[in-house]
Amino acid sequence: LLGSDDPRLDSLRMFREKKLAGSKTGQTFIEIYYEKSDVIIALCEKYPLLKMTFKAMLEALIPVVGTID
Repeated sequence: LLGSDDPRLDSLRMFREKKLAGSKTGQTFIEIYYEKSDVIIALCEKYPLLKMTFKAMLEALIPVVGTID
């Protein structure tokens, strides 16, 4: 959604590794995401409004997760 070269992806990856992976709920979320990512991508390609909505949500989330230690 952001593009593979977007530098903001590092913030999301750090959040995944430092926070999500540290709890059972977070680990479950990560597992579900990876299991369903192909479906999510296909839906985003089929429905541009859905893609724009998810992208906007990610863009709003990045500044927040970037501040979590």
